[in-house]
Amino acid sequence: MAVENVNHPSHYNHGKLECIDIMEDVFGVDETKAFCKLNAFKYLVRAELKGKEVEDVDKAIWYLQKHQELANKQETNKIIDNV
Repeated sequence: MAVENVNHPSHYNHGKLECIDIMEDVFGVDETKAFCKLNAFKYLVRAELKGKEVEDVDKAIWYLQKHQELANKQETNKIIDNV
C-alpha cells in the first residue's frame, strides 16, 4: 500500500481527528482559512526546491481546497443565521 503524503497523511492524525480539524475547533474558521492560504503559498514557493515538485503542488492544492471548504462553510452558516 502506498504512503499517502498529500490528502490525509498519517502523521497529521491524532486518533479520529486530523490536525486541521483540531485547528478549526481551537482557532476558528478565519484563522484556519488564513493558515491554509499561507501553507499553500509555502508549498508553491518551495515546490521546485525539494525534489518532489508535483507532490508539493498537490499539497498546495489540498490546502486551497480546504480554504474553499471553510469559506463555503462560513457562507452557509451566514445564510442559516439569517433565516
